[in-house]
Amino acid sequence: MSQDINDDKGTTDASLSGAENLITKTKLEDTALDSTLKKEVKEKKSFIERWKNSRLWLVKGSYYLLHYTWVVVMAIGAFIAWLIAMLMV
Repeated sequence: MSQDINDDKGTTDASLSGAENLITKTKLEDTALDSTLKKEVKEKKSFIERWKNSRLWLVKGSYYLLHYTWVVVMAIGAFIAWLIAMLMV
């Protein structure tokens, strides 16, 4: 009868007790489940990424318009915050 290898260390079913064997199998199943979930999460793009990479020029254009508008608003806000900080000194 052949012996199955359960983990990277090369331990076999014959060298493990029943509880250790169950723990090893559970860890392997959890690892497989985690890798499957990570793949599913990586495949799903966010709304912003889909909007940015859209093939429709109107959707892509509105993304860039709103993005750069937000950048300008944040730059103005940062300048005002810096100006107030310098006047307080």
